[in-house]
Amino acid sequence: MIRAPHYLLVMASDSETAYKSAGYAGEYVILNATKHNVGTCWIDGVGQSDKIKELLGVESDKLVVGLITLGYAQYEPRLARIYDTNMEGSVSPLTDLGYPNIDPEYSKEP
Repeated sequence: MIRAPHYLLVMASDSETAYKSAGYAGEYVILNATKHNVGTCWIDGVGQSDKIKELLGVESDKLVVGLITLGYAQYEPRLARIYDTNMEGSVSPLTDLGYPNIDPEYSKEP
């Protein structure tokens, strides 16, 4: 298990549409957390729903899609710099999340 100060449990009804919606909601949280320099990690929970709910004491008929860890990173990841710029007024809704400024060069450095 990844250690983090906070975890967000992502759950959904047992349908393809609900799984997709839960995934989109989880990614929305991750993108906005990263925009605010909060580190995240998506942990897959599919196939372990009952075990995770039991460990956390959650009583629900919904299935666990995943867990999202949340916390400040010990160092600034390179990805966080994607969100440093904001192009107000763009026609793309992704511009506010910094997508037009992604540097395609790969680097192993933080």
